[in-house]
Amino acid sequence: MEFLKKMGGKIAGVAVIAALVIGYKFYQKSQSHDEMKAELTKLCESEKECLDVVAKHFDACHDSSFKMGGRRRAAEIDVTALASCINQAAGAEVFSSN
Repeated sequence: MEFLKKMGGKIAGVAVIAALVIGYKFYQKSQSHDEMKAELTKLCESEKECLDVVAKHFDACHDSSFKMGGRRRAAEIDVTALASCINQAAGAEVFSSN
């Protein structure tokens, strides 16, 4: 019985650590989302068409171009893929990926 109590405590500890790591990964994704959207909005300045494209296509394109990383790799966003995705979704070159 004592063995089961010890194992239960270890399993709970591992579960808490795993939840913290996963939570941090999603926090990084959220931070990247907000920062990139602000940068693209800033690039658009007050150009209505550009702002509309960002508002309409940014979320899906960010999700597809953001890599959560792994045990040994940090999370990252592929800016070229993001610009390409937005351009393709908009049907015009809004952002240059150079």
